[in-house]
Amino acid sequence: MTRRAAAAREEHAPGDCQELLKDGLQQTLGEARMALPGAQALFGLQLMAVFSDGSVRLSDLERELHLGALVLVTIQIA
Repeated sequence: MTRRAAAAREEHAPGDCQELLKDGLQQTLGEARMALPGAQALFGLQLMAVFSDGSVRLSDLERELHLGALVLVTIQIA
């Protein structure tokens, strides 16, 4: 641990650390709330592509890649 990090730890009381953690969690939740609608829109567009006529012409590799992308977007939304 560096001297600066040790000094920073000594300066904050336990209540201050809890406040910093609370502020960090609130900021993270705010960022997640902003990213969620975009992820949902992307998921909807990918589902539209699956049910379009053009998806029939895709190769097996392209279908597997698209399925992987759908799974990753679903995990992101969850």
